[in-house]
Amino acid sequence: MLKFLYNFLLNYFYFPIYNKLIKKQKNAKLLIIGLDNSGKTSLLYYLKYKKIKNNLEPTRHPSSEEFIFNNINYKAFDLGGHKLARILWKNYLHNIDIVIFVVDSTDHERIYEVKNELSNIIDIKNKNRLKIPILILGNKIDLQTSINYENLKYVLDFEKYNTDITLIMCSITKNININQGFHWISQFI
Repeated sequence: MLKFLYNFLLNYFYFPIYNKLIKKQKNAKLLIIGLDNSGKTSLLYYLKYKKIKNNLEPTRHPSSEEFIFNNINYKAFDLGGHKLARILWKNYLHNIDIVIFVVDSTDHERIYEVKNELSNIIDIKNKNRLKIPILILGNKIDLQTSINYENLKYVLDFEKYNTDITLIMCSITKNININQGFHWISQFI
């Protein structure tokens, strides 16, 4: 009985108070980028509302949302992926903690465009000596025409990048490997 009372007091009084008052809450700023129709807005919607919404409007203007995921407070910026929006990407790199680069793994025709845009971001990061980890999400693996991990890694010339960049294949609409991506992110916060 004494053990039960001890566990009850720890779990329902001590730990919640400790977590709220003593343990510092972690915060991070995310930049979610990638070509248009890659799944950036769907990812942000899922992270904020914990559900999937189909047929989201394409991002026309930069937006930001705040959400909590795995006990970390995030402020995320979705800048859009159309050509004019990509000009803004570099302006946000100096004030964020993490980049999530979403790739439509079914868009074979634009995969080299993805490679060029990703390379531009990494070049800016390296030139400015920014310590920003980059999570590349190879999205839409639930579709039959998606590029597999090894092929996407090869096309993106992934081997030349350093250790603070990783590639995780996922499906945002099916919630496959999103947690794995955020587990990787959490080690840098």
